[in-house]
Amino acid sequence: MALAKFNDDAALRDRIAAFVALAPVAYLGNVRSPVHYIVPFCKSFQAARYILGGKGRFLPSNGLTQFLSLFLCGGRQQIGVNYARFPSSVCENFIFMLAGYDPANTNATRLPVYVAHTPAGTSVQNIVHYCQGMWTDRFQALDFGSPDANFARYNRTTPPPYGLQDSALNLPTRIYWGGNDWLSTPRDIGQILREMTDNSLVTDVSDVYLDDYNHLDFVWGLDAARRIYPDIIDFFKRY
Repeated sequence: MALAKFNDDAALRDRIAAFVALAPVAYLGNVRSPVHYIVPFCKSFQAARYILGGKGRFLPSNGLTQFLSLFLCGGRQQIGVNYARFPSSVCENFIFMLAGYDPANTNATRLPVYVAHTPAGTSVQNIVHYCQGMWTDRFQALDFGSPDANFARYNRTTPPPYGLQDSALNLPTRIYWGGNDWLSTPRDIGQILREMTDNSLVTDVSDVYLDDYNHLDFVWGLDAARRIYPDIIDFFKRY
């Protein structure tokens, strides 16, 4: 969202001293996660919205999902009874299927918490938008499914693209990305970096690559406090 907004809103961009993006998602044409199997359902906006649940929320984090996470992954010490539960490896793999495989950098004792809030929930329309991004491999606004619907929203028959050429104009930017990320894949991150630096006036874009990191390691990784956060602080201190 920030990358798209910065490209179109110079006033907002100019109020920010420096910007850091952790595994940003823009292009989605090379997603490796099994979520890409929903792509065939995204060719029709109305059909995709119907299949995914209408106009409401998609996979919200609520009492039911939190109870199931404890029941399936938390063990009897959390729920007070000796029900059978999945091995921790099954619960880990649920997350790894979405984000990329990196068990060595995951705190397995926190799995009940992770699963209780993963996915964290969003709107159906947002999921349809991501799905369209995987299908088209374009970084653009939501396609409302017909020229008339798009024209009513955008004053044009097709969704406008989100350019990146001005996203880092006069805005020092650093992007952190991982080689084991199944959502923000290296190929898609490469496309972001190429577009952001295509403007000759953009002079301060840097990136930090961590070969073993998946999509969630930047927040949950056991070694993130050592490998990433000090560098982020140093980067911000420069500005």
